[in-house]
Amino acid sequence: LHDALPISISTKVQEANEVAKATIVDILTDSGKQMTATEILKASPDFAEFSTPKISALLKQWVDNEVIGKETVKGKSFFFALEVEDDVQALDREITY
Repeated sequence: LHDALPISISTKVQEANEVAKATIVDILTDSGKQMTATEILKASPDFAEFSTPKISALLKQWVDNEVIGKETVKGKSFFFALEVEDDVQALDREITY
């Protein structure tokens, strides 16, 4: 039965993960500081059902996609929001260069 389903159908878990990843970006952007996975987990009641390894896996996806940054200090990972260039600045750069 699963083989017959199109790959593009999102499961409830995938949808929940996308919402969680957006929440992670919001937390990091709003805080303006570096945070550990545990701090991010505790920062939102939306993550009550999540574990630190689950948050870490979502963070890794964002780091791999260059949505957030990661710095490791003495074996401890800290995550932070990357600067996002707004559309007007990007358009100005494209026109200028």
